[in-house]
Amino acid sequence: MQQRYLAHLDGLRAIAVGLVVVYHAGLGVFGAGFIGVDVFFVLSGFLITGQLVHNMQEGKFSFSQFYMRRIRRLAPAMLVVLLATLLAGAFVLLPEDLIYLSRLAALAVLSASNFYLANTTGGYFETETDEIALLHTWSLAVEEQYYLIWPLFLLVFLKFGARFWRPGLLAGIFLTSLAFSVWYTHADPMRAYYLLPARFHELFIGAMLAIAFQANKVPALPRSAREVMGWAGLGF
Repeated sequence: MQQRYLAHLDGLRAIAVGLVVVYHAGLGVFGAGFIGVDVFFVLSGFLITGQLVHNMQEGKFSFSQFYMRRIRRLAPAMLVVLLATLLAGAFVLLPEDLIYLSRLAALAVLSASNFYLANTTGGYFETETDEIALLHTWSLAVEEQYYLIWPLFLLVFLKFGARFWRPGLLAGIFLTSLAFSVWYTHADPMRAYYLLPARFHELFIGAMLAIAFQANKVPALPRSAREVMGWAGLGF
């Protein structure tokens, strides 16, 4: 089943981004506004996996086309932001800070800025991170690293996985990744925030929902139930 356009997910993405912006603006309205990043990862896993599953089932999937679509969608805006930031940095930053920014920009292009940030900052919530202009590129790097491995896994999963063990396999992967995230967050919270292994379960939740959606395994709920669940989710 082809995944149709879901307008309410665009609304949810707007709320998620808005929470992050409000948090970084220091307005103090939502103390945990950074949770918008977690929501965004789930939505990304759902939307991208839905497209992948549909194309694979129709025999239309191509690795080169998938990655070219990702590049065409993300690169123009990203390059504008990087160039504008570097240009502004050339006028306002000290040489050492400009070198740091340049390295971060180069790694952002390679979808590896999260590794650099994990190794050079004291953590996402430290005071000095407020002055890192391209700090937000870590989340895009996590997504792109996920999509380097996920299409291959999904292709093998759909082609060779027997139906009776597919749910068990997905549940096992999810629980394992969630348990690892909990452990890693306690063992090394600084790197856990930035790196894919601790974020894998978030993208994977969305991916599992997309697989269930494509297989028509998601029950049709009454409008009243959907409204209650929606408001409850927003409240949480």
